[in-house]
Amino acid sequence: MIHFNNLIHILTIKYWNKIEIMNEQDVISYEDGRWPDKNLPFSFPEFNRDKFNFMDHFHRVLDRNYIVFFALKLGMGFNKEDVENDRVWKEIVEDLKNDKCKIVFYSPDWDSSDFVKDLNLPNTYIVSGEHGDNEDVLYVDFVGISYVDKEDKYVDFFKYFESMKPYNRDFHFLSFNHHLKEERFHLYNFLKENDILKKTKHTFFSQFTKSEIKEAFGSSDGLPTKGDMNDVKLLPGNFQNEEFYLNTTAQFNSYINITTENRISNDGIFLAERIHKNFMTFQPFIVIGQPNTLSLLRKWGYKTFDPLIDESYDSETDFNTRFEMIKENIINLSIYSIDELHNLYYGMKDVLYHNANHLRTQYDYELKRFEVFLEDLDDESA
Repeated sequence: MIHFNNLIHILTIKYWNKIEIMNEQDVISYEDGRWPDKNLPFSFPEFNRDKFNFMDHFHRVLDRNYIVFFALKLGMGFNKEDVENDRVWKEIVEDLKNDKCKIVFYSPDWDSSDFVKDLNLPNTYIVSGEHGDNEDVLYVDFVGISYVDKEDKYVDFFKYFESMKPYNRDFHFLSFNHHLKEERFHLYNFLKENDILKKTKHTFFSQFTKSEIKEAFGSSDGLPTKGDMNDVKLLPGNFQNEEFYLNTTAQFNSYINITTENRISNDGIFLAERIHKNFMTFQPFIVIGQPNTLSLLRKWGYKTFDPLIDESYDSETDFNTRFEMIKENIINLSIYSIDELHNLYYGMKDVLYHNANHLRTQYDYELKRFEVFLEDLDDESA
């Protein structure tokens, strides 16, 4: 039995008009239906919580240093001036200055380095889901790997992949496009103008009206009219399941995923869960996202899909040029018959198997790396 004083003590906080200390249940609670960035890493089913004591106030630890874990995503934005008179924050700052604690700023989708620098506090550390090259930041991929926990709740994907080999699929492509983004607007028009939309299982802006799209982009030209678009939602898609979650039927009835990621900028790379769904369901993909996304995935140990897909687009930093290269790939793939694409797809079996297996490897690695990071912080404080 681990003695209380041998545990690593974690005080988890968030900001919502004031600094709030989160109770243990909220810290370790994992909700399957929750958007992945709202689950803290401590809540992942495979995370080893036996070494940790999750504090709900300061006074449970009298003779032991502790680690403050600031869950930035679970609160609201704030400036240094917003918290300087906050009672809890002042106690934490005092302990930081007296080397009684260390503080970890965690965001699953952005690098908080500039924000932390502005706070100008000692004993600060950063864990970020937006990947860059700052040696002082621990970069993690908790949003993407979260879908590993859904693996056994749907189907045996490996068995499904093999059992479907004798059967052609209906669609060349699959593309989920929920939120309004300009590149997705242009993707839709490109697919339609080149007669590829009918070869694509898709959703586009299914929660928005045509008037809302026009307000966002200044135009809704090219998008279909369906009655009074002020009342009728646009493009509900050609299936009913919610595209936020894993749609097994859609994934296994198409060959190539046109994955529109959250960002297209040249800043630090953030990958949501979309690409990891492809790994889980054995889908090659083209990424409409940030440059060097494929390079990062290969760095993590995944394999990509050259020569089936010309992946030179990944290193192109100008988005317009990159998008043209992507469109050329889509056109080239659309020319194949279903029989031809089926054979090419199963010809990549080794790559697809590797990625599906490596997803679990990455999951275990990320959680262990985070655990060791906290252990090292605790050792420094001892």
